[in-house]
Amino acid sequence: MTQPKKPKGGADAPHPKGALVTISDIERARCRDRRVFLGLRQEDLATRVGVTTATISNFESGRSRQIRKTVYAKIKRTLRVSDDTSAPNDDEFARVVEDLIDLDARGMRAVVALIDSLKKPQ
Repeated sequence: MTQPKKPKGGADAPHPKGALVTISDIERARCRDRRVFLGLRQEDLATRVGVTTATISNFESGRSRQIRKTVYAKIKRTLRVSDDTSAPNDDEFARVVEDLIDLDARGMRAVVALIDSLKKPQ
């Protein structure tokens, strides 16, 4: 008995350019916000990632619910977006920097000592 042939294309067929992933609206917003924070235009990001501006626009707007896994990885790497959603955002970093500016020399030494104690051994 022969196995039935799977039709070309369809839901079970792999994408010809690689695996697709579905990205949440939160992740899209994180990437868009980071791009804007870095002062990059969609065209700039597209050039760095190696895709069209339309790909970045569709990704950020949610018009394309899925994107190639490799492209998403390049976007995150280019924007330096981590997988850790509990990581501080840019507003929190700005607040910390403002607080650091107000420290005296003793406070600054304490912060440096704290940071050194938190570093992972290499």
